Amino acid sequence: MADYFLDTSVLVAYYKEEDLRTVEVVEAVLRGERQAAVSAITVAEVCAASEMDDQTLRAQRLAILDLLSIVVVDRATAERGGELRRQHNLALGMR
Repeated sequence: MADYFLDTSVLVAYYKEEDLRTVEVVEAVLRGERQAAVSAITVAEVCAASEMDDQTLRAQRLAILDLLSIVVVDRATAERGGELRRQHNLALGMR
């Protein structure tokens, strides 16, 4: 089981080095110290970014995605995500 479930905003913050805690979490995953997962929707959002036209950035970002477990978002997963959002006042997706 994954130690972290990362959403698109976490990966974007890592790519842009916007948040020290985010960088620490992702670097722990890259070093193999922790495991993380993302939804298939997050993979799509990362791949849709205009920066993915840069082949070097694309290769780097796909290499990071390769280290993450991909969670398919079915109805049960979506319902649980909604419950967690409601219970903890979280955002769904990017703002």
